[in-house]
Amino acid sequence: MNRNMLRYAAVTAGFVASAPALAGALRWATTGEAPAWVTRARGRRGGDDAPEPVPQVLHELELTRLADELQRVRAGAGAARAHHVRATTAAYDGVLLESCRRLGIASPRGPVPLSDADRLDVESRLMSAGMRW
Repeated sequence: MNRNMLRYAAVTAGFVASAPALAGALRWATTGEAPAWVTRARGRRGGDDAPEPVPQVLHELELTRLADELQRVRAGAGAARAHHVRATTAAYDGVLLESCRRLGIASPRGPVPLSDADRLDVESRLMSAGMRW
């Protein structure tokens, strides 16, 4: 057998051996269905499904930052001031509601931004639970 035939046989064997992996990768890319070896590997690592919870102190720092930003935006003047106030308020309310979920505190189910009464109620519940910002 000459060398070219050996090379051809090796390349062909490589393609045949890698075909299932390539088909699995193509299926994963088109349908989102991960191949079995990926799900088994995720299972051994403990899975990537549950994100690590954010520490309470980071929620407090974010609330402090957003409260300061909200005061700055309200004091400023500009063409889009109302939009900035609404966006900053919605971000602040989102962190308030996330903190409530994390601590197991009942909170309003409505969309953000919250009404002033709901926001005051949520803030007082969080402060009663020990959060400070």
